[in-house]
Amino acid sequence: MSMPQYFVVAVVAYEDQSTAATVTALLGGPGNQGIAPHIVPVCVLPKALNTINLIQAGHRHLLTIAQCIRLFLLDPRLVDLWLCLDRTAEAEVRQHLQTHGPAPQDYYRYEFPDPVVYCGFSIPAFPDSHDKYEAWFTNLKSLFAPWKERIHQAFSNSS
Repeated sequence: MSMPQYFVVAVVAYEDQSTAATVTALLGGPGNQGIAPHIVPVCVLPKALNTINLIQAGHRHLLTIAQCIRLFLLDPRLVDLWLCLDRTAEAEVRQHLQTHGPAPQDYYRYEFPDPVVYCGFSIPAFPDSHDKYEAWFTNLKSLFAPWKERIHQAFSNSS
């Protein structure tokens, strides 16, 4: 068995960097051990991040929560898949690709013909109180389980 192809996935939100960071962790990055896709949280216009509560909630679920990268800092020629959490983020990413792209034309174009995809559902709002975090995490985990499977299966198939 050969090594899988390098796979960079950006999880993009327009403003909600708390959700982008959490979804990134739920999908398996950052902090994932071993050979895995490189998954990074991205935000177009980040709002303030509730860092302490978010990191504590992540630790309870054994997740590493990372700070979001600003969209304009990423070279779209190096990102294989842009998983957008909202339609505004999707439009911004498409513009970013048009201006600074294109996306790589590698193995992952077979798995994801369009490098920019909308997750397909509305994301629940980040909880406003500590006691609602567990339900929010659990909900996000179940919503993104199919995406996690699809991303890791594509990565596995590339070897």
